[in-house]
Amino acid sequence: MCSENCKIISDDGMIQAFSKERIPYQPQDWRKEFRNALRCVLSQLTPFTEGQYLMACYYGTGTGSFDLENVLFYNIGSAPFRPFATNRIFAKNCSNQETTDEGAEFPHRYVYKICDSENQTDFWGKHTLAAEWESLSVPVSLSSNKAVVYWRALRENPEKVHSYHKLQGSSFGVKIKLSVPKTKTVNLTSVVKPMLDGVICAFHSADQCLQKESSLIASRLGVPKQQLLSTDNDILGACRFIYPYRENSVKWNPKDNHCLAFEIEAEHNNDGSCRFSGGIYDLS
Repeated sequence: MCSENCKIISDDGMIQAFSKERIPYQPQDWRKEFRNALRCVLSQLTPFTEGQYLMACYYGTGTGSFDLENVLFYNIGSAPFRPFATNRIFAKNCSNQETTDEGAEFPHRYVYKICDSENQTDFWGKHTLAAEWESLSVPVSLSSNKAVVYWRALRENPEKVHSYHKLQGSSFGVKIKLSVPKTKTVNLTSVVKPMLDGVICAFHSADQCLQKESSLIASRLGVPKQQLLSTDNDILGACRFIYPYRENSVKWNPKDNHCLAFEIEAEHNNDGSCRFSGGIYDLS
């Protein structure tokens, strides 16, 4: 696909998509056509073999904040990634780190590549661990788990969460290890958004606006008010990380625009449980 607004190149297990604007959640006009074309090309990637994983990078020179998981996966849709997003996904915001010949014409570039684990570099080992948590149980129905599931798991088990230093205003990355029953196959791109939202919110504390709404929100979540207002492990600082939404719901709003990289790796277990562990790294 090639037009005045976008271009897609597919070659040897790698897809590069260039555009004049980022793909929003519900695109219209040429952006919808671009998204659909990208979905089609993604669906033609060769499925994974053992030891391979999906790497996704976004390079942008445009202005405005955005959430990396939305740009690379959520706004595209999880279905095209299903055949090759079961073992591990690694995503990185590479904005302003690299230019291409198309950069002047297309300020937004999406890259999806199938990589071999044996050739990967130790990305996380180059950065400081700011917090980590031990294995925590969550419902096995991963596809229907909401952000509250991961947030509550972290808030209800403070003894399994270990924080080392503050990251207020700093860029950070999140690495998660997911253990699922051996009979279950999970499309990691379909669970990344609620998982990241819940995890990142668990490392925020409530600002003054949220404190004023805490009774209402705690009631809607079905949790004690003090759990919502906890300052344990608030390495990412205070913010209004959750809002009342519609009549009886809530909307999660972590500062995940500061999350410049994330990785989710899945492994299988024999006990039929579902657990997740992980860490937050300082990328500044």
